[in-house]
Amino acid sequence: IFIALEIAMTRYPEISPVHTAWKPESLPPIIPHSPSRLKGVVDLLVHLGGVLWLAAVPRFPFLVLGPGARYFSDGKVQATPAAQALYWQIIALLLVPVAVKAFLLLRSSKRGPLSRKNRILIEAFNHSIGIVILALAVRMRDYFVVTGTGSNLAGYRHVVEVYNSITHTAISVGLAINSVILIWTLGKYFLGASDGKAAGWALRAPL
Repeated sequence: IFIALEIAMTRYPEISPVHTAWKPESLPPIIPHSPSRLKGVVDLLVHLGGVLWLAAVPRFPFLVLGPGARYFSDGKVQATPAAQALYWQIIALLLVPVAVKAFLLLRSSKRGPLSRKNRILIEAFNHSIGIVILALAVRMRDYFVVTGTGSNLAGYRHVVEVYNSITHTAISVGLAINSVILIWTLGKYFLGASDGKAAGWALRAPL
């Protein structure tokens, strides 16, 4: 009985008590969601705060090293010259996304928000900056070095070895994560248009 009713309602929908003249084309247009201005301001402040926090590390190493900063207080352990040069290059590169976010925030107040695809491109650009930074850092193996002399430096050398190993591992993991995020972001950009076309075709296809 149920099969017969299903066949009858499919072939002769006008006899169905729940039949309507609804069509997908009658749906209202989809209005894309745009991020709020408040979210953009918070995002900018968070990134700027992160850069300022990182810039304060040479003066306040406990911000990163915690209690281990005491090994740097007497000058027996220091960052290598290459690590110091790379550090300021990282600060400069981190300011690029901050400047981009500030520009886009000012632009959105005058011209409105960017399209979704353009926002994805900006996101991919920011992740690319992070990958460049981490790729430069991962090439190094020694970030800290013992600079003092004497017979009581064995403990310092052990700490330096541990810090170098932890730092390199953390940078390698960060590089892998950022690479995956970048691939995911680019996938959203390149597949977004085809997904939209497929969805539009599905709505227009006869039922």
